[in-house]
Amino acid sequence: MVSVKDLRIVYCNCFSSNKALEIGRVLVDKKVAACINVIKGDMSVYQWNKNIEEDKESTLVIKTHISKLNEMEKIILEIHNYDTPEIISTEIKEINESYYKWMLEVMEIQE
Repeated sequence: MVSVKDLRIVYCNCFSSNKALEIGRVLVDKKVAACINVIKGDMSVYQWNKNIEEDKESTLVIKTHISKLNEMEKIILEIHNYDTPEIISTEIKEINESYYKWMLEVMEIQE
C-alpha cells in the first residue's frame, strides 16, 4: 500500500441504477473518473420541502483524482435529475500501488 493525498471517492445518490450507470459512463468516458460502481437498492430518508421523504435510490461510487472534482461536479449537475444531487467526496489515504498507477493512467494524469 502507498500513502496518497490526491485521490477521492465520491458518492452520488440517484433515483435509479440506470441513471447512476448513465452518469458513471459519462464520467469514465470523459476521463474524470477511473471507474465507478453502482450500489442498487439503498433506502434514503431525508427532509425535502418540509416533508420527510423515503425513497429507494442507487448509490454511484466514483474513484477519481482531486484535480477532476470540479469537472465531475459540473457533469453530474448537467445530467442528474435531482434539483439538489448529493455529491460527497472523501479522501483516500492508502491504496494498492498498481491500482493507483492504473487510475492515473486511465485518467491521463501525470505524476
